[in-house]
Amino acid sequence: MTEALRSAVSEGSAKSAAKAQPGAAGKTGTTSANTAGWFVGSTAQETTAVVVYRMSLLDLIPLPLTGLGGDAPGKPGSARAVDLWADYAKAVK
Repeated sequence: MTEALRSAVSEGSAKSAAKAQPGAAGKTGTTSANTAGWFVGSTAQETTAVVVYRMSLLDLIPLPLTGLGGDAPGKPGSARAVDLWADYAKAVK
């Protein structure tokens, strides 16, 4: 299982996690409406999950992550979660 999750990081949509923490394993995910994205990353020392979502402050309806923080329109919500995890992994190395 760990090898499959390592290849998801080294060859899949979480490549920035591999740069931050070589040997990391993990899994990305995005809701079908792109209203939330997540990454669960694991190293030999720990496992950490990052979830990014956006909601209307008026009625708490989930909003799409498209364009959040200046992201390109086609960027999946999980990419921001991977980037946040990579920053965290570098900081705690």
